[in-house]
Amino acid sequence: MKYLGIQLSDGIGIDSRKEVKQETLEVLERWKKVVDDFDNINSLFQLFISEVADFNKYMEICSNKKIEDLNADEWFYTTLNKHVINITSNGRLFYEHLSLIMKKQYVEFEEEWEKKVSEIFDNNFSYRFFNVFRNYIQHIGFPITGLNMKYEIENSEEKLNVEIQFKASVLLKKFKKWKKHVKPYLIELGDEDIIFSVIMWEYYGNLNQIFFNTLEVFMGKNHSFITKNYIRLVELCSGELGEIYIFDIPEIELLKMKHNDYDKFNGRPITSLGDVNRVVNTLKEVGIIRKS
Repeated sequence: MKYLGIQLSDGIGIDSRKEVKQETLEVLERWKKVVDDFDNINSLFQLFISEVADFNKYMEICSNKKIEDLNADEWFYTTLNKHVINITSNGRLFYEHLSLIMKKQYVEFEEEWEKKVSEIFDNNFSYRFFNVFRNYIQHIGFPITGLNMKYEIENSEEKLNVEIQFKASVLLKKFKKWKKHVKPYLIELGDEDIIFSVIMWEYYGNLNQIFFNTLEVFMGKNHSFITKNYIRLVELCSGELGEIYIFDIPEIELLKMKHNDYDKFNGRPITSLGDVNRVVNTLKEVGIIRKS
């Protein structure tokens, strides 16, 4: 017989009076898939965000130093390049993995999703640039061609502004495989510099839009199930947020056990109301689900 268990603060609680029906098992398995699918999408974007956050932290550290100190730091230039490489690589990884997810799990939405990505591609040089820039890094190496460091007054305090630059003419000279949607713009720039902080934040906005579009697809597939079964899940868990387990054990053994002994059973973890709430709250925060 199958019973539902919930991870509580003092151990696992099992309601020995209720056997779990097959329909309930199927609903719980669907919740597990909903959470897993969401995490596959969300984790990719969070990985990119974390790289941007790490870069910003390093720039903040640099802003409180002197130019001569940074120039004397043998790891300064390498660290800047590391951040540029990580942001570029993870941005491209984000799209490539989402594209695979669309092909495998959301095939009925794939064409519309790709159309929206194409619109971002067509209308944003930043997105087109970073798509090819990853190839530049793989074949050429460290991407930074120049730095502009100057002191500025910020909130009555002197701060050092470190500006990472890519000179268009140098990029063209070093790499011959710039694609047609990027190369003409680089030629037009000539000896002008592309400022990393400017183009990076534009790229961030591009990927944020792709993330939003992907969550729309996710919700399009799962909206009916989530809205129909959320309250049911809350009631099933009695509002408890801990991990949900399924226990396949004889009723007579269960009745012999005391509450504190339930941990001895090997239950199969499914998901938790806490994880489901995390999904729902994120969808509310980005505007996919209307806040009540």
